Amino acid sequence: MTAPARIGPYLVGPRIGRGEIGVVHAATDDVAGRQVALKLIGTQVADDREFRATFAREARKLSSLRSEHVVPLHSFGEADGHLYLATDLFPDGDLARMLQRFGPPPLSQALELVAQVADGLADAHAVGLIHADLKPSNVMLRREGAGFRACLVDFGLARGAAAWMAPELHHGARPDVGTDVYALGCVLWAALSGQPPYAGGTDFRTAQAHLDSPVPQLADGSPLEQRVNAILRRALSKDPAGRHPSAAQLRDDLVAAQALPGPGSSPAAPVLAPRRPARRSAVRRAAVRRTSVRTAGVAVALLAAAALGVAGTLLVVDQETEPPAASVSSVPVAPDEAVAVDNMATAFAEQLVVGPDKAECIAQTWIDAVGVASLVDARFLDSRMDFYDRDLETVDSDLKDQLALAVRSCLS
Repeated sequence: MTAPARIGPYLVGPRIGRGEIGVVHAATDDVAGRQVALKLIGTQVADDREFRATFAREARKLSSLRSEHVVPLHSFGEADGHLYLATDLFPDGDLARMLQRFGPPPLSQALELVAQVADGLADAHAVGLIHADLKPSNVMLRREGAGFRACLVDFGLARGAAAWMAPELHHGARPDVGTDVYALGCVLWAALSGQPPYAGGTDFRTAQAHLDSPVPQLADGSPLEQRVNAILRRALSKDPAGRHPSAAQLRDDLVAAQALPGPGSSPAAPVLAPRRPARRSAVRRAAVRRTSVRTAGVAVALLAAAALGVAGTLLVVDQETEPPAASVSSVPVAPDEAVAVDNMATAFAEQLVVGPDKAECIAQTWIDAVGVASLVDARFLDSRMDFYDRDLETVDSDLKDQLALAVRSCLS
């Protein structure tokens, strides 16, 4: 979806996210004088009469909701042929991004974040709002002091993803309070372990795991871990009647658990879910081949973005050197993200003369935003995940915008 320069009172800025039903842009509200997140609904769903009715109904409920842990909705409607929602802008990203980049937080912080989400969910349920798509990417984060404030976004608009759906939804049941509680239990496990509770490789196998596999548990050591395991068993009960009857009660259980003794300053130790491997281990670094074709194309763009704070326009002065066409088009791509990150980080570190951590941050943030497949299609990466410089003026503007945001985020 190509966004116009302006929608109603909003001056549209760079794209900052993509969801199942649309894209999100940073935007400026000229009337109120504030930055917002502007979600533009894709025409594939916006043209559906039933969806439009649901959109208006749920947006009206959300606009009347005042909760510390629900992202405020400023306005919604249709302008210039685009269906839109305008909400607070959360510059610190979402829980999914945090888990992907840094792994699970300490146990006490994980419980605190999910308790905040439960609080927002309880407020939403109180006004008749069912989320129906609760997952880490719909939990926005804002830094406050030494911690974060968590807020829910995207109520009732998208169909839930298999990794976070209650068993009865896989049999065609309608979303309700109980399915939201189950999804919140899935988010709790993700915050503890860094991954969804069940993964089967395909939606069918994942759904089957939700139906049949045991509830994942922490290493059952301290009183705190024992209590968290009990919360997980209840929230993730296969039988809806066995779950917490409300998000408020799940919140209260999480708050009470935090008072128990346990390894609150260390990440939780899951039993059934293996931890994600370290991204830049010595073994991985030794195995990764170094990028063989480089020019100054991306480097100059990166420096311009870092020095000028430019999010939309990047200047490139050198000519591109592209990978051989055959290496992109005729060889099946196996997108090994870790190898891609390592190769890109190696190039960025040399070109920008920055430390490996900052270079890796730029590479990982860019990949998180646009995906490996997009960078392969744009010929920044070949089938072996080798990285090639490109003239950014010749590629998709979204790739440029996301690269600029990555640079500003990692070098600021």
